[in-house]
Amino acid sequence: MLLNQLTANSEKKSESTAVPVIEKVLPVGPAQNWIFSYFDAPFKWFGISQLHYRKVLHIDSFQAAVNVLVEKHAELRTVFGQENGAWVQKIHSHCPGLEVIHHQTTLSGDELAESIQELAYAMAESLRVDQWPLCKFAVVSLADGSSKILWVAHHLVSDLVSGQLLSRQLWSVYASLINKSAYDQSIFASSASYPGYVEELQSAFAADSSEYTNLLSYWKKQLGGIKKCVEIPYDYRGGENIESSDARLVVPLEKNAVDFLQRNACEHYECNFYSLLCAPVYKLMANILKRPQIAISHKLNARNVGGPTKNYFSCVGNFAVNAPLTISIKKQDRLGVAINAIKNGLADMPMSGASYDWVSAALPKDMYPDHKLTNIRINYLGDVTAVGSEDFYANEKELNQRLSFADQKRTSLVEFFFYTKNKVTYLEISYSNNFYTSQTIEEVGVQYQSILRDLVAEVKATTTTSVD
Repeated sequence: MLLNQLTANSEKKSESTAVPVIEKVLPVGPAQNWIFSYFDAPFKWFGISQLHYRKVLHIDSFQAAVNVLVEKHAELRTVFGQENGAWVQKIHSHCPGLEVIHHQTTLSGDELAESIQELAYAMAESLRVDQWPLCKFAVVSLADGSSKILWVAHHLVSDLVSGQLLSRQLWSVYASLINKSAYDQSIFASSASYPGYVEELQSAFAADSSEYTNLLSYWKKQLGGIKKCVEIPYDYRGGENIESSDARLVVPLEKNAVDFLQRNACEHYECNFYSLLCAPVYKLMANILKRPQIAISHKLNARNVGGPTKNYFSCVGNFAVNAPLTISIKKQDRLGVAINAIKNGLADMPMSGASYDWVSAALPKDMYPDHKLTNIRINYLGDVTAVGSEDFYANEKELNQRLSFADQKRTSLVEFFFYTKNKVTYLEISYSNNFYTSQTIEEVGVQYQSILRDLVAEVKATTTTSVD
């Protein structure tokens, strides 16, 4: 294994003998509940970020900066267990120093990339939901004096936004430490925390409250009309829906169409770009299944549950929920009908979708998790253009990625990813080749582009008519 060619740093630091002390025990949060409900033990679901630090890294200062993050963020001091048959999270008041894995290597090119991948999988394999830590950092020092930095975390304690937040804070603290100055405490000024988020949900939506009953009623009404799972008909069944069967189709969306929709359709329908991108997915599924009632799962950011004056965007934790939205779109309906239904449906969804997980224990068994209703998910990633500076470089395949094992269950059968890279918007369809041929998914991509063009024509016709 190339991993064996990475030489461990001989200046190994002595491990702290401090004993973690449990400060509080809380129910799992909404996104955490989904992980325990969807996956089987040992609940493999990891994220990874890596970047190339172009300068010489001061490992002691980097280590100190990592420990500051652990001290400041409760989810980095959290483990999980079961009490009375229910999963809970146990937050430690303090933990031993989170020792940074440090290796040195003379490898380069493909050999270096392969060895780092092996290291990342070894880091993930060592994480256990009931043992601290649930994230690890590694530094691989290269022959030219630069370093590769890796961060691997279980999704129970971190999502994409958490990775971005930790990266900003880590390098801010590191810069202060190497300059022998006090780091800016204001970057940790927010009093909001993931445990606070769960405690707020406990207080506002207790299981015996009318508020909880209202949430439950909403989801039963929203999902009650789905009598059969929404999915693209299988071509065959060649195995399980696992990561080794993952295949991708990348479709650059027509730039003229995207530009026109962003300039005109968002204003015309008074909606965001996401609703525009989603509408053709609902339409093509209605066309494929020849029925109007369509449920599709959405990857949503539930950090704004606290309302307009309080949110959780400064917290480390997993707020990325999977919530199904059902709309009705008939054959004769214009795409504007779907856009308005999506826009209003997402706006009306309680707790930005987190309520679906929060009341899951009281839902009928066929309504949770979301894959029982729909095997289609939409996931908007935003702008993934490579980032670079004098100090750093990382491409879109290195920052905030999923780290999946070959035998791991995929999180949906078909997932529509949307993202922008270098000012081009892409549709990337992730699917299992144990169920679908590439030709079937290519046809889905063709249909999506065709419906997107129909949307452009609809907006042009509507706006022209209104002007006349």
